Amino acid sequence: MTSLLGRLLRSFPGLGKENSFTEAVALLFETRPQICLAWLKEEGLIKRLDAQDVAWESCDVVTQKRFRALENHGNKDSQVDLFIRTHRFLAENPGANDTVPDVVMVESKIESKERDGQLRRYAEHLERMPNVGSKMLVYITRGHDPKDEVDTCFGLEGVCFKQLRWHDFYRFLSALDKGDGDSLIKELMAFMEEETGMAGSGMFSVMDLMALSGIQRALEIIDETLDEEIRGELGSLVGHTTGKFTSGDFVQQIRDDNGYWIYADITQDQGFGCFLGYQMGTPDGSPRSEIGFWSDPNVLGKEVAVAAVKQISNRDGWQRTDVDELEPSEYEVQRDASLATFLQKDDHVAAVKEFFIDSIRQLREELVTFKKEHPDLSWTGEQGLSEEP
Repeated sequence: MTSLLGRLLRSFPGLGKENSFTEAVALLFETRPQICLAWLKEEGLIKRLDAQDVAWESCDVVTQKRFRALENHGNKDSQVDLFIRTHRFLAENPGANDTVPDVVMVESKIESKERDGQLRRYAEHLERMPNVGSKMLVYITRGHDPKDEVDTCFGLEGVCFKQLRWHDFYRFLSALDKGDGDSLIKELMAFMEEETGMAGSGMFSVMDLMALSGIQRALEIIDETLDEEIRGELGSLVGHTTGKFTSGDFVQQIRDDNGYWIYADITQDQGFGCFLGYQMGTPDGSPRSEIGFWSDPNVLGKEVAVAAVKQISNRDGWQRTDVDELEPSEYEVQRDASLATFLQKDDHVAAVKEFFIDSIRQLREELVTFKKEHPDLSWTGEQGLSEEP
């Protein structure tokens, strides 16, 4: 994870990927309105005027703009991700705005899908806007989510619809001349490069072909290093068995979370849990083997949740979030190692497994102590966290 936005979202998942990215795009448009106007024109979202006819032009950008429900919307208010209004002043009369503004509503989706009737409600709000030139509803997504039924924008007069993909926007940013001062553009592009499907170039690189050819071996490595021995060791920690991964699980987790992990609850109320597996897409390019422990203050209370994480982080090599300053939905402590560090070993698979087993046993030692101090928690399994593995 190299982008600032990506790191913030990983540390504070409650920020929300879609809204945070929308705010970042809006900030770019607000500070660089010519970039916003250039994008609108390139995608045909506003009327084109001959350059010699325009004295100057600008745009207003608002995020999460709310609209009160219309009479046929029930009680469903609308909230549009991006609301853009353009202003063009004609050269013939530069002292007055001789063109009515064009309006563009943008609904962005990265991880979610359109909610029931969402686009229709937006289109109906657009239709009722007075003193507006062109009215454009844009649906921009990371994945394939066709909306053929709204090509005519529900038959509403004067309202147009266009569907885009975020990788189209990435290509637009790529074509811009970027100087030293365009850090926000570079930051947006870095985040989109980290997100599968947001920066598609339409071209295969040699590295892409190597990655495709290595998928089968990647599955074998996961299978070999998270075998019955490791799952049994983890099961003895949590007091119940953990399932074997499937190729479908692997592909879905890599796509969604940029890594693969086995998860297991340590308390029946899911207040404590642990994970073990691999983090991909790291800054140095090497996957990392990881084992971690989490605690949920909403289930256990902050005092107990923080105490457990602090207990484990006293061990060398275990890193935690700053529980003294942050107020996350859960606290976390983990131990990791780059797979590149195992290449000097004679048996790479055995070295990775040894790291996992040693980490599990360290975690066990700390939690056995913690369990004695907090026997009233809903620990899972009669055999979990016994003195001996």
